[in-house]
Amino acid sequence: MAAAAKKTVCKVDPVLCTGCGACAEACPMHILLVRDGLSAMTKSRLCLECGSCVRACPQHAIAVSTGDGADADDGQPAEAADAPVIFTHVLDAVMAIAAEELSPRQVFSYNGMDVSDLNVIEADDAQGFARCYTADKLLKMYQSRFTFFDQMSVDVFGLVPAPEYDLPIFMFDWSESSDSIFYICDFYPTEDPGRNQNYLARYLYEPLDELYQRSSTIPGLRPIPLHWVRSLNSPYMITGNIEKNPRENIGRLFNSTIDYLRAWIGLWKKAVPCDLQSRHMQLVTERRRVFRDLYLENDPGIGTINKFIGEEKGDRVLKLIIPE
Repeated sequence: MAAAAKKTVCKVDPVLCTGCGACAEACPMHILLVRDGLSAMTKSRLCLECGSCVRACPQHAIAVSTGDGADADDGQPAEAADAPVIFTHVLDAVMAIAAEELSPRQVFSYNGMDVSDLNVIEADDAQGFARCYTADKLLKMYQSRFTFFDQMSVDVFGLVPAPEYDLPIFMFDWSESSDSIFYICDFYPTEDPGRNQNYLARYLYEPLDELYQRSSTIPGLRPIPLHWVRSLNSPYMITGNIEKNPRENIGRLFNSTIDYLRAWIGLWKKAVPCDLQSRHMQLVTERRRVFRDLYLENDPGIGTINKFIGEEKGDRVLKLIIPE
């Protein structure tokens, strides 16, 4: 039986709110508006609890949480008004390349955690999967897709090297709604590239600089607002909120993802194991631990997943799909 999504409670501080509309512009589900000079949520059932409105509000006037209180929409119909969105699903192309190049094998447990029930996930108004694979030189390869109300789809993919390799971690997040795509793609450095200039040149500058220069002119790219992610990303992270019109924007994002993936696979093919007892690899191990802890503590996507499939299953999804 599909799990029922929990109710969302949206609270707006009438003293702090200025009615600027930044929250409404940021909301991927288009369920916020300015009414009588204040922000208002029109259909709380469609809220993803993604935090976009909270982060966009310059006055910190909005709080969104899961609770048992009344809906914030005053009983208005909860059905989405728009027809189902036709999503790009870049993950399908990425998995096809990964399957050909890396020969991955799906596994149904990770770190002693059973993940077999995450292979297909059905919930009220949401469906998806979170899957884990193993391959040569990899700790894990993960892929996840969740679609909400047929209006929002989130594709996440990562390649995490085995502990004895100092390769960066490849990751992308493609969150697509009817009119825009929130996008992240990066080689997360497992060494401090400022401290280790050889690492910077070999794993970041040489494979990515030309690709980054080509992709960095896509309209809508801007630094990610999450400060803890900025502390981890490389100088070559591609991120922003990109409008799907003109359609060529989608194609440029798609090509950027494939280019970065193939560049990472090129590094993977040449990678050799390192001495785990060396000072260099001790720093790599520590940095990867920091990655894991920060994502477990801060990942904003977990609120959305928990709303639809519950905290226990959502916790296992997060542990499966974090870079570490």
